[in-house]
Amino acid sequence: MSRTHPFCAIVALLLAAPTGTALAQVAPNGVGSQPPPPMCPAPEGEQRQGESPIGPFGATQEYARKGNVELGGSAGFTSGNDSTRINVSPSFGYFFVDSWQLSAIVDLAYLTVGGVDSKSIAGIAEISYHLPLGRSRMIFGEAGFGVGPIHQSGMGTGVALAPEVGVNLILGENGILTPAVGYRYTTIDGMHNALTFNMGYTVAW
Repeated sequence: MSRTHPFCAIVALLLAAPTGTALAQVAPNGVGSQPPPPMCPAPEGEQRQGESPIGPFGATQEYARKGNVELGGSAGFTSGNDSTRINVSPSFGYFFVDSWQLSAIVDLAYLTVGGVDSKSIAGIAEISYHLPLGRSRMIFGEAGFGVGPIHQSGMGTGVALAPEVGVNLILGENGILTPAVGYRYTTIDGMHNALTFNMGYTVAW
């Protein structure tokens, strides 16, 4: 809720009072005139004419506000311990309250473990928290946790757990670049669990 500066409220009451009680300023010609109202700070959350909005989404439409949606995806590459993982993950997110987002992610991955190739597909439901870093609202820290079914070719079906932390970098009017690191764990026996490194790009509105 917007808050009005206390001094502004007093001035407004004086200006609205009857002529006999209002403050007057005597001009050189002897005619009383009302003093001009002082400049007051704009109420919190509002933008005064001529001022620049806060961040590329404006003072009331910044990135992590309730009702904003986000569409895009990410890609990642991980290599080590005789394994390689390449993934592409389209995603859709919705901020159900300020700073909290629910996302639906489809993770498509190609893996090579010990010289054996396989593919996997997972449907991840993720909840994440986005915290602005600094007054500019141009950088947000992100922490999320996802869970969902996963199928690995030749190995079966199980459950995937996917915690992740990253940084949301605001680009232009509504672009979001998100480098992130996470850990992918599955309940499928023999499947390789490892750190993941992803770079995402989404559009929010």
